[in-house]
Amino acid sequence: DLTPFGAAGTATFPNHKFVLTEKKDPSKEVRQWTIKEFNSLYFYDPYGSIDKAKEELTSGEFSLYKLQHDNLAFDKVYRYKTGRQWLALYGRKQAPKFPMWPADYFGQTHLVITNETHFMAQPPDDIAKKSMGI
Repeated sequence: DLTPFGAAGTATFPNHKFVLTEKKDPSKEVRQWTIKEFNSLYFYDPYGSIDKAKEELTSGEFSLYKLQHDNLAFDKVYRYKTGRQWLALYGRKQAPKFPMWPADYFGQTHLVITNETHFMAQPPDDIAKKSMGI
C-alpha cells in the first residue's frame, strides 16, 4: 500500500517486474515496471505534467506533488554530477547524517573520524543505562 504522494523502497534484482493496480480492483493494472540494472528509482505520475496536477489538486495536495516532482528533478542533477541516483528526499531541512562515498572496488574501506563512541559489542545494562541518563 502506497499513500498518495508517498514513496517506498524494496530490495529487488534486474528483470524483476512490479505491477501497480487499482486498490479497489486489483485486476485493473495502472502501471508496470521491469527493473533495469543500475536503476533504483521508479515512479508513477498520474498527471503527467505539473500544470495538469496544479489544475486538478488542492493546494495541500499540490505541495506534496511538487515535493516529489522537485525530488525527481534534483535526481537528474545529482546523477549528472555524482554518477549516482538520489535516493533520499530533496529539500529536507537537515543535511544527511551519513553521506555516501563511492565504492570503486570490492573490499574498499573509508576511514571515518568521529568523537562518538564506537561499541564493538553491546555494553552491560548498567553502563548503557548510565550513558543514556536512565
